Amino acid sequence: MEDLGWDAEFAIKILRRQKELMYASETMKSFKGRLDFKESDVLVNLQKIKGEIDYQVLDEFGVKVPSDFPGILAYVDAKFSKNQEVMEELRYRRFTELGKDVLTIGGTYPDVELVSVETHDKYLLSSLHLHKERPLLIVTSSAS
Repeated sequence: MEDLGWDAEFAIKILRRQKELMYASETMKSFKGRLDFKESDVLVNLQKIKGEIDYQVLDEFGVKVPSDFPGILAYVDAKFSKNQEVMEELRYRRFTELGKDVLTIGGTYPDVELVSVETHDKYLLSSLHLHKERPLLIVTSSAS
């Protein structure tokens, strides 16, 4: 990955502006208007929106990047992974405490309410676990 010459202070400014744009009401409207979570290409479209935000931020700061630029997060993570201050700025986008609330085998889990994307019907998780003698595997995904 090409070194763009950013120091930690500049990387933090870039990350703060990116965060500001990511949570802006215009961005949220763009997410709602351009993302259909029933479509198979939703994650591709999400990445496009994130890429557009990256390039907007970089343009605002006058940063020229090569065509194979991996994105702000990938670049900052690769270049500043040992810089605690920069990594703290990434906290809003990274799961730094994975495993903290992991369920254990044989343990209990919260009985959460699930909503069907298609019908909007509501189900309790426990009602979907029909074979109580067998483990329940939960596979989730998020586009956020």
